[in-house]
Amino acid sequence: MPGRMPLYELLRNRLPLEIRSYAKWYGILRRYPMYFHHMIRRLLDRDLENARKSYRYVSQSGHALLVALFWLFTINQKLYQMKPKFVDSEKASLSPALSSQF
Repeated sequence: MPGRMPLYELLRNRLPLEIRSYAKWYGILRRYPMYFHHMIRRLLDRDLENARKSYRYVSQSGHALLVALFWLFTINQKLYQMKPKFVDSEKASLSPALSSQF
């Protein structure tokens, strides 16, 4: 596994093509605002070292301004949260032992 590629990126690249783009935006609009919020909390606590680390992580997304605006306008994702998208690879079914009970 390449040392430079974060695990999240590696796993995202293994997703089916039809949801890979959605997963990218999910990361930008769901995960990164959490790190931005952590940065704000660290700034308020005057913990500049950890605030700087959080800022560096958010800025790596390439969409730091978008993340900050999304965090602000959704009031830390209280008004809107991007929902995850799931893909069924197989139809879910109960195991034979469980299906006989229902």
